[in-house]
Amino acid sequence: SEASPRAAAAHSYEIKLEDGSTVKGLTDAGGLTERVEREMMHQAQISALRSGTPKGGA
Repeated sequence: SEASPRAAAAHSYEIKLEDGSTVKGLTDAGGLTERVEREMMHQAQISALRSGTPKGGA
């Protein structure tokens, strides 16, 4: 059988929204990011960073 994918726990990420805001953080134990909500829908650019804390701190 194929190996199951593993969650990317404690992995740095950065989410850039088209309104110019940026959300940075670490994924949780399940590999999930914080929920990002805005008044209006936005397109987002999501980056998984290689190691350590997100650029510019958490």
